Amino acid sequence: MASFPERISLSLVGWRTLTSSRSDSLTSPPPDSTSLCLSFQGVSWGPPEALKTGDAPIVEDLNLDIPQGCWVSLTGPSGAGKTTVLSLGAGLLSPQTGEVKVFGQSLQSLCDHDLSRLRNQRVGMIFQNYQLDDCRNVEENILLPAYFSECRWHDARERARLLASRLGLESYLAKPVSVLSGGQRQRVAVCRSLILNPDLLLADEPTGALDEDTAQDVLELLGEEVEGGMALLCVTHNQQVLQKSSVRYHFQGRKLRRLDP
Repeated sequence: MASFPERISLSLVGWRTLTSSRSDSLTSPPPDSTSLCLSFQGVSWGPPEALKTGDAPIVEDLNLDIPQGCWVSLTGPSGAGKTTVLSLGAGLLSPQTGEVKVFGQSLQSLCDHDLSRLRNQRVGMIFQNYQLDDCRNVEENILLPAYFSECRWHDARERARLLASRLGLESYLAKPVSVLSGGQRQRVAVCRSLILNPDLLLADEPTGALDEDTAQDVLELLGEEVEGGMALLCVTHNQQVLQKSSVRYHFQGRKLRRLDP
């Protein structure tokens, strides 16, 4: 498996070669510009207990394709199913009908071990509640996915420090995350999601706890990654995020409606 690239660039787009030499079935080279990173085909999902009582699913007959280098944002009222879509795309939930494909592979066909490998090696996630380890410091949290990969540790630390510097966290690397503010914790979560240079990023309100200027820093960073070929599916209520997106959808009544550019 490939390690981090030899060249440390001030431009994070330079890191997009991380997966270029992966050869096994789960870590094949990133798709070309016309290929799909994430695809939902007739996907429906609802809580099992709700389905038993005949209630409608939260997500119903979802069809959505996200190619390489595309930023897709979902907006809509709370409870509409936006976070559920992210969980389905990450393989954290399995659809009751339809199929979810990541890099052309059906997630339903993968065992838990292979799903975990796929998420670690090619999919980044930003959770709305951050999911940080309060027993670790900032640098260790950013590096957490690298503990489970085979990248060179020196290069992983260089990447972590570069990301932290981009988001104003360089002086906090040795501090425990338990003492950070909500906005700082969110920036740590963003850095962690990018540490292994994912081909696909699933982000749940990535700027929800940030002020306008700091949010702009995060959006510029994500935008650079998308320009470098990463696909991004983002849940947001933030107009800054929507303006940066390639494609925007409104989620309501279990259905997606594409918004005008």
